[in-house]
Amino acid sequence: MTFFTDPGQWLQELLVSAIRNCAGQVVGIVQGYLLSTTDVFRGGQFTDAEAIARYQPPAIVVADSALAAVVIWGSYHIMFGHGIRTLYSVRILLPRLLLAIVAANFSKLLFQSAVDVNNALCAAVVQTGVGFDPKALFEIRDLGTGPALSVFVVAALFAGYGVLAVAYALRYSLLVVLAITAPLAALLFVLPDTHHYSRKWATLFVTTLLMQPLQLLILQVGLDLDLASPSTNPARHLFALATLLLAFKVPGALHATSTAGTHAISVVKHYAHLATHAAAHIA
Repeated sequence: MTFFTDPGQWLQELLVSAIRNCAGQVVGIVQGYLLSTTDVFRGGQFTDAEAIARYQPPAIVVADSALAAVVIWGSYHIMFGHGIRTLYSVRILLPRLLLAIVAANFSKLLFQSAVDVNNALCAAVVQTGVGFDPKALFEIRDLGTGPALSVFVVAALFAGYGVLAVAYALRYSLLVVLAITAPLAALLFVLPDTHHYSRKWATLFVTTLLMQPLQLLILQVGLDLDLASPSTNPARHLFALATLLLAFKVPGALHATSTAGTHAISVVKHYAHLATHAAAHIA
């Protein structure tokens, strides 16, 4: 079949051939990154990845060395402060300093603990469904002879999972960078001047990590709806395509929720400080 004799049929056959040739590779990448967060190159725990093992120990040394400078800078502010603000700064600095020391030196263990919780949530999602296998979405017997709608829906679904595979490769790289910079984020947590950078790191970490079980749940629902539809329905994959589009909305929704929570905490702390200051003046 050539393009000039029947361009529609030619395009349909081209899509069918591309999907059948590349479906296994795309599904393999998606399953390797989506079902759990581990070391994708050697297996095992995520924090045992070669890049993390190489770059995180120097980051811990830098954080521990910089803690002395942070203490001096914080003490400078306290010594030259006046009134109730000085006492308030001491109460903030000392607990943050202790937490930063623990978080920096045990950052690998704490990071892996959060990843383990994420993996447990992903395993729970997979066990409640019929088994996450996106390749079943592309294995249609009448793919080459069915209506054009079925072919183009499957092609859109295949392209969406290709984008998802790239997104999860980026997610893995971002988590590696976050794991390496975790000791530095703990260092930034100490001073009020740099505390907001530490919160931004935490927001990015929570959003990047927890997007996985939520997206997996949405895609699992779409797969179940797809398999429950009659195989003769040319639009059966619209359920899977719709849930795939919803899955791409998860990181933005998590970021918005985290930002709202951070703002609410800031408002509460602000009014708590005003109440403390007013009580001190009354006394």
